[in-house]
Amino acid sequence: MFDGLHNESYKEYLKLPADTEGVVVTSVMMNSSAENVLKKNDCITEVDNYDVDNDGMIVIYGQKYSLSEAIEAKQIGETVEVVFWRDGKKESAQITIQLNRPVFEFARMYDSQPPYVCFAGLTFVSASRNFLETWGREWIKDIPHILRYLLSESQTLNTDRERKEYVILSEILPAQINLYDGEFLNKPLASINDQPVRSLDDVRKAFQNKECEFYILKFMSSEAPLLLDAKQAHAQNDEIMKKYNVPVWTYPEEQL
Repeated sequence: MFDGLHNESYKEYLKLPADTEGVVVTSVMMNSSAENVLKKNDCITEVDNYDVDNDGMIVIYGQKYSLSEAIEAKQIGETVEVVFWRDGKKESAQITIQLNRPVFEFARMYDSQPPYVCFAGLTFVSASRNFLETWGREWIKDIPHILRYLLSESQTLNTDRERKEYVILSEILPAQINLYDGEFLNKPLASINDQPVRSLDDVRKAFQNKECEFYILKFMSSEAPLLLDAKQAHAQNDEIMKKYNVPVWTYPEEQL
């Protein structure tokens, strides 16, 4: 959301009445409950009969809250009415509340072991705030530029409706099979053998395929691929896992 309606010229640009207050939609999350209702540059003026001001605030029992408060008070499956302006016309619509999980999880997760896939010394994790916080208290300025960019632009960058998460090569346990692979560290994985990587499960399944000669890993920010000799990788994997005392994380029913 954007609080640009403090600017009278911006109101004119959006063809809004002079006394209009609200916030402007800058983008709509893919696969979200609002995707087929709201569009970029829509101006939201009411949420469930609460007037929205130019700072995105509503008044509940005499106290100001973010407009998200009206939505968070709902249960999944319930609806919220939104009044908005589009192309100079006032409209309203019902939005059904659903769990809109982002592909880059910014909320801090508690009481769960972080999932990973480690194969041939290459350790892959899901891009998340928990992962970023491994850089320490100043993580927001200490993380690599590519991860900072991915965090800030993850919604815009993602054009794949089937993507569940971004997968990152987070660590390389040194071994003969992965020499000179350091340039791919902390980069988001795009595909393995030209099959899109949309989750950690895709990585696990790709490495289970022992019929290919090479595993060809392509990253979103690199022209050159990372190549693994499939036969050698499987031959060295158990030894590497034992050497570094790495527990094998898997989905419950399967293993590499």
